[in-house]
Amino acid sequence: MGSYAIPTANTIRKFIAPEDQWPINDVWAYHDMHHTTQNFGDFINAVDRYGKPNSMEDFSRKSQFVTYDAWRNMLEAWNSRMWNNTTGLVLWMSHPAWPSMIWQTYTYDYETPGSYFGAKKACEPIHIQMNLPENDIMIINTTLHDYKSVTANLRYIDLQGKELYKKNIKLDAKANSATKCFIPEKGNSLPKLYLARLELKDAKGKVLSVNDYWMTDGNSKSYEEMNKLATATVDIKTTNSRGKILVEVSNPSKVLAAAVKLNAVDKKTEEVLLPAYFSDGYINLLAGEKRTIELVPRSRGDDGQAARPRQAQDQGRRHPVSRIIADQDKVNEFIDWLPRLEENEMFYTSLFARSKYHDSVSADKQQLKRFTSNKEWLLSKIIQSQSIFGSYCNKNGTAIPQEAIAIYIIWSRLSFSFRDSGDSASFVSKIARSHTPDMPERNSKNEEQDPVCYFRFRHRQRHL
Repeated sequence: MGSYAIPTANTIRKFIAPEDQWPINDVWAYHDMHHTTQNFGDFINAVDRYGKPNSMEDFSRKSQFVTYDAWRNMLEAWNSRMWNNTTGLVLWMSHPAWPSMIWQTYTYDYETPGSYFGAKKACEPIHIQMNLPENDIMIINTTLHDYKSVTANLRYIDLQGKELYKKNIKLDAKANSATKCFIPEKGNSLPKLYLARLELKDAKGKVLSVNDYWMTDGNSKSYEEMNKLATATVDIKTTNSRGKILVEVSNPSKVLAAAVKLNAVDKKTEEVLLPAYFSDGYINLLAGEKRTIELVPRSRGDDGQAARPRQAQDQGRRHPVSRIIADQDKVNEFIDWLPRLEENEMFYTSLFARSKYHDSVSADKQQLKRFTSNKEWLLSKIIQSQSIFGSYCNKNGTAIPQEAIAIYIIWSRLSFSFRDSGDSASFVSKIARSHTPDMPERNSKNEEQDPVCYFRFRHRQRHL
């Protein structure tokens, strides 16, 4: 099974240029989100329940509610029948190598969006959950230990923090078993949107599992009530304990803080450090509530300074992008000038770093990326080669400057063997300079006699 898994806005900025980040367009299609595939309409409708997004940041933020629920629900459905008629669940997939909007519990840069934490929540060794469609409460104990005299508690809480309903039961949760608790009564005076808070405590009152569900009166538009939540202040304190970083997150406000996610950031640059794994995320904090989250960060930086956690902020920050295109108007002219492809023909395109253009490149003709395309999609695919500066690196790990990057385009038949240059016409384009390149000119050679065509750039001929 699998589902959409929209990255955080911080991640999306790394692989989609600012001008293509909103609205959703064909550039997003190269990252597995297109209106003709993968139940696109159903997913967009699910996000729109929280109000139509007005920016990439808003879309990503609202999508986390949907993807958290989707991935948690898949695994909780398996939980509920784990010892009945369901022996396993295959997830497609854990993560992609290519930046994607779907099928991932964590993204290509090791960021952990809602899909990760939804799946992680459902896979707790000792777990309390609510099953659809009857909302029956169940304890899932996948450990080899019995839990005696545990308390399963359910509360309904409105957006102002007022408790509307409460029910609990004390029982034993046997090892490697699913234990049914109760089915809550259906109230008649519940608000449009409210929080169902499930808690499981051991015999001494220690919390073993917390699991929240956003519930409505049955109207999908009721999720828009989330936009009426007042701003809450969240305090963060960190302590080191036996080699672990413990993060205490507290809500001193008088209002509920919804979907709180933490990131680890560099003290000096304020850049998000990845990978950094938190034990919980997208949590809801009631007024005055505290929660302790464990952080497993990446290694310390060059200056020996450890990362510090902070509440994730998806607004404002933009990452420097290595520009492949210096002048898009000239590139548009260049692509218009290219010949129309016949059936079974394609453009085979490679992105190279070359030492002849910049002496920081460790090896000449270092291939960074390659792809095939028709003429209509060529520009979009070239744009997708643009990435956050530092993504393209030398073998020693140093960033490749954009002045060293060149695009090479070959026009060929799909059956073309690259050992046989007689069946192709080659195009070589150097369009990734810090300055604006000159437009190409056709070489005066007779193309019928010589199938290899040339472009001129800055009065130099280059060919493959």
